[in-house]
Amino acid sequence: GTNACGNGTLSANFAVTVNQPPAINTQPNPSQTVCSGFPVSFSVITTGTGFTYQWKKGGANILGATSNTYSIPNVSTVDAGNYTVVVSGTSPCTSVTSENAVLIVNQDIEITNQPIAQLNCEGKNTSLSVTATGNISSYVWRKNGIPISNGGNISGATTPTITFTGLLLSNAGNYDVVISSPGGSCSQTLSNPASLTVTPVPKATISYAGTPFCNDITSEQSVNLSGSNAYTGGSYSAPTGLTLNASTGAITPSTSIAGSYVVTYTIAAAGGCSEVTATANVTITAIPTATISYAGSPFCKTITGVQTVTLSGTNTYSGGTFTAPAGLIINSTTGEITPSSSKAGNYTVTYTGPTSGGCAAAIATTNITITGLPTATISYSGTPYCKNTATGQAVTLSGTNAYTGGTYSAPTGLTINSTTGGITPSSSTAGNYLVTYTILAAGGCSAVTATANVTITAIPTATINYAATQF
Repeated sequence: GTNACGNGTLSANFAVTVNQPPAINTQPNPSQTVCSGFPVSFSVITTGTGFTYQWKKGGANILGATSNTYSIPNVSTVDAGNYTVVVSGTSPCTSVTSENAVLIVNQDIEITNQPIAQLNCEGKNTSLSVTATGNISSYVWRKNGIPISNGGNISGATTPTITFTGLLLSNAGNYDVVISSPGGSCSQTLSNPASLTVTPVPKATISYAGTPFCNDITSEQSVNLSGSNAYTGGSYSAPTGLTLNASTGAITPSTSIAGSYVVTYTIAAAGGCSEVTATANVTITAIPTATISYAGSPFCKTITGVQTVTLSGTNTYSGGTFTAPAGLIINSTTGEITPSSSKAGNYTVTYTGPTSGGCAAAIATTNITITGLPTATISYSGTPYCKNTATGQAVTLSGTNAYTGGTYSAPTGLTINSTTGGITPSSSTAGNYLVTYTILAAGGCSAVTATANVTITAIPTATINYAATQF
């Protein structure tokens, strides 16, 4: 563009920010007189841009006093003095300082020991105390700013010491005490507040749902923990022999020693409360074992008396039941068998122990044989035999059960094969014989015999003659 002279240039537009310097429109109260123990405050009202505040006492900065109002909740004599506030704006504007505000603190009663905050457990006893000097006429304790009186578990509400007998959760709060005198410039003073914190008593219960546990369980078994208030985060303990995780309370039966244990859960002392414990009983059951046997097996079917079983084992093994396949007469409670009323054969007897203490039943087996009594008959179909019979003569053997494989015998004079029973008449001496077939004792049965009569006839001979040769 051009100027009035017809030449020249114009610059680009740019922004200009104008900050308002701080100004104090309302000064702090120039002078305040208060009694010790009561609150007081100073404040200013300002205008300007980007305020910051810093209150000072006697020219020294007061830590944390950085708003337009500075308050002292409980004045003491050391708070007396001159107060100002420096109000700063946005640079480069200069700061401004308020006029002096004078604080005068009167004290007819001096508190030498303030109440001290208390942390204690529900149900315990505690107290708050104040020590003061001066012409004192009364004490009035307050909770959260409200005067309280004696009653319930509270006593001493109008004395230097307020006492709580058997703390209640409702007793928790902030307490102070108003101390009065009969005259003077300050008839009352107020103590510092002291907090009373009441910790609820923790309660806990523990249990193990699966107890008793068998010693063969390899997986961890968890605890059931319930309770109220701060009941978690405790620790678990048990006597030696029980494998226990002290943090989680889980137990491992397979690595524990069989027995009965008391598990203790302990909540550590905290918040004024003593330690709290809860207990649960846990049983680890040893794995049962069992063995059975019948001393007389095999048994001959001729035995009419009952035959007892021998049962032995470890842990809870007795009181079970006995079973066997059909054919064997067995008492399911005692395990006794009766051979004479059983069928001959081989059997497996099974004993099943009781289930107990979380463990499966112990099972034991044994084999039993009932032997049928053998019977036999023998005969020689050709008897009597003439002594001139040179060929062997076989025996006829028949019978039941294990009747074969026996031996043959006869009196001297009869030629007999002791294994086959065959006889040879021609080499025998003529006569009558009793052949005996013997089945040896076996399978619990005694020896069995069978007999047959055999006759060897001598060859007849004859001679003839005539007394006279001529007739």
